[in-house]
Amino acid sequence: MWHRTIATVLALLYFVGDSLAGFPNQINIGGLFMRSTVQEHSAFRFAVQLYNTNQNVTEKPFHLNYNVDNLESSNSFSVTHAFCSQFSRGVYAIFGFYDRKSMNTLTSFCGALHTSFITPSFPIDADVQFVIQMRPGLRGAVLSLLDHYKWERFVYLYDTDRGQLFTDLGLFRPQRIGICRGRVKKQHKQSVCVDFGPHAGHGLIVVAQVLLCNVMPFLYFE
Repeated sequence: MWHRTIATVLALLYFVGDSLAGFPNQINIGGLFMRSTVQEHSAFRFAVQLYNTNQNVTEKPFHLNYNVDNLESSNSFSVTHAFCSQFSRGVYAIFGFYDRKSMNTLTSFCGALHTSFITPSFPIDADVQFVIQMRPGLRGAVLSLLDHYKWERFVYLYDTDRGQLFTDLGLFRPQRIGICRGRVKKQHKQSVCVDFGPHAGHGLIVVAQVLLCNVMPFLYFE
């Protein structure tokens, strides 16, 4: 997460610098972080500092000023107050995270105020204007995998909101899937496969654990 955050912020700054020749020499950006996301906040500050201390003027066409709001909670009131606070400072973009509670509030404000929101959080299923996703979507990849191998029965394990989103959207037919909520330890995978095995039909069991920290799901074949 640390390296991906730094790389994305620097890449964004590079492309913005190439396309915005008439911009002022100082740009305001914002950050929205939960107090528990200490590493992500540190990575954001480090990336901005790395950019600002670059001595090559062709790679640094402007100086970045940033303001960060630390949220105690992701409820709509806290998120609304923080977003409006950032917007009042005249920020060009906001870097931050969302969860299932704050997702709708943030995306609505981005569209209404035409403010870009850059996030490494799990991707939204639909394209939302002014929201820049750092992570690739998994929906198409998982469905293509099922179609390619023609799996009729499988076990789907998930332990994050991102994994829950697949079932909420009804992407899997109920008769094809066995669902287990919670992090499944390595020593428990065998028992899960054995319990579901007699109903598999083709003798092929897939355990897919979709983790927020991973780019692709982990597949376990038995």
